[in-house]
Amino acid sequence: MFDFEQTMILTKAVNTFGARNQEDVAIEEMSELIKALIKHRRYNTPETKENILEEIADVVIMICQLTVIHGFDREIVDEKIESIEKCSNRCGKINFSVL
Repeated sequence: MFDFEQTMILTKAVNTFGARNQEDVAIEEMSELIKALIKHRRYNTPETKENILEEIADVVIMICQLTVIHGFDREIVDEKIESIEKCSNRCGKINFSVL
């Protein structure tokens, strides 16, 4: 899921700030994403849309740290691929030649 350098950076962050603290930060970042989505629904401005992108980036970084904390790597990628396949089965197969 990550290259070696990214894994080392994530591991250093977890070791520096502590696993429990980084889990708390992940929860906070997910909460901020929820708030950004709700705010965008209400106001639908370029600024609220940009805020969604910023919060998604923060959440992705924290999810990466959570995978380090809990020792996931290849397993989480395999699960994600399986989840995408389940979504495809529910939505119907995509005909890419039409797109």
